[in-house]
Amino acid sequence: MATKQPALEDLEETSTMTVDPAVSKEQKFLETYFKYLGALDHDGAKLHFDKEKESVRSVSSGHTWSKLVSELSRLCTTERQYYQLEFLTEHRWFTRREDLKDSYTMLLCEIGRLVEIYGAQRGGTAPGWERKMASLCTSLGVYIKARRDLLEVYSDLQSQLQTHNSDVMTIEAKAVQILPKINVSSGGMLDPLKDNLVREIQILSCLLQGCVQLGNWQFLPSLFSLRSCKQKLKEWHGIPAEDKSWTKRAGRSGFSLGKSPQLPALYHWMYKFYNTLMSKFSFYFQQTLSEQCVASDMKTIMSKVDFDIVSKLSGIRRRSDLLFLGVLYDSRGAVPPYCGHGYYLPTNTAEGPVGVASYPAILAYPADYPRALWPVIVSFIQDQQLRLSSRDAPLLKFYDQCLNQSGSSRYFIMGKVELHLYLVAVFSGKKVEKDSSVTGVLNEVLAYLRLTELFSMLKAA
Repeated sequence: MATKQPALEDLEETSTMTVDPAVSKEQKFLETYFKYLGALDHDGAKLHFDKEKESVRSVSSGHTWSKLVSELSRLCTTERQYYQLEFLTEHRWFTRREDLKDSYTMLLCEIGRLVEIYGAQRGGTAPGWERKMASLCTSLGVYIKARRDLLEVYSDLQSQLQTHNSDVMTIEAKAVQILPKINVSSGGMLDPLKDNLVREIQILSCLLQGCVQLGNWQFLPSLFSLRSCKQKLKEWHGIPAEDKSWTKRAGRSGFSLGKSPQLPALYHWMYKFYNTLMSKFSFYFQQTLSEQCVASDMKTIMSKVDFDIVSKLSGIRRRSDLLFLGVLYDSRGAVPPYCGHGYYLPTNTAEGPVGVASYPAILAYPADYPRALWPVIVSFIQDQQLRLSSRDAPLLKFYDQCLNQSGSSRYFIMGKVELHLYLVAVFSGKKVEKDSSVTGVLNEVLAYLRLTELFSMLKAA
């Protein structure tokens, strides 16, 4: 990419400008301060700020610099709250904490005033410095506006992700649209902040794309998205060290934010998102993955995921009255069209199945389940579409007393996981209706696959 050459008048002004020691000290102060913020070391930024601001202020001129220093102090506090996900926590009636979006809006207004002030002072005693500060404040305003726009993306995730994949892609597109707006042209001082924002948006985009691709049961695209996401996380701030206080507890449900002193809560949330998608990937494509290794290796691999769904369901699988437990894929209107288990090139096309075959089982226990159940299961799904239209719909239960010629009864439990995916369990008899342990496990698995717990952390302030 070609480097833009400076204009002739810029070179002439630079060559004739006398370097002011005070200005040099101010610039060094700003560069170090933004490096701390870029490293997400907000404590270090505050320590540097408190240590240096008085000495820098004492040799600098006027009210304008003092005003800039004051706004930079507020920026550090606001950025800390952002990365600790404080904008996602509920406000209580007895708290007076300022809404973070309002904080960024106020910062944007004050930085805008500084742009006007520095712009009006360009004919002063240090026009090169004043122009640089005007450029810095302009770029800082662009960054703050982009950060505020990203706050709305997280708010949309919390409120809209419980419906359909199309909504997720709308949110992903909204996040990606922020990238072209980031135009930092401040001599590199704001590059650490810009790089963080760009990486955050790229990682979030990968996560949301992987979420949709898994919901559409796309093996290869989801694999690429997850690999890209892990690589971007490692490049940003590395993989968090294993900390059982936030990665995994008994029953997996005890994730806590911000337990690592090195990395902020937002980064841990993103890494938790990635781990959750990896668990879903291992569950949805278990048949394909198990064909690549022996059973003992597969068991070892599954034990390392965030939540081993297969093991969680093992208690149900061992029940003597279980007739079928699995995940069905509604291939009707699927894009790309359903081609079967495994991975396929985008150019591969296949004629989609019809009738009851349009609901293939992507996971089924036991392997020799009664095929006569299939028309009843498919009919149940189609009859209950209205009640299953929302991803937060509860488990549906259906009891058929005279399903076959022998007159034996069947008990069905079903929940919608994704736009095209259904979790189904079928038992013989009706006694399972009173077995709370079965519905408890199915509800836990259903909530995990829907990302309910993950996105319940995103409480709009």
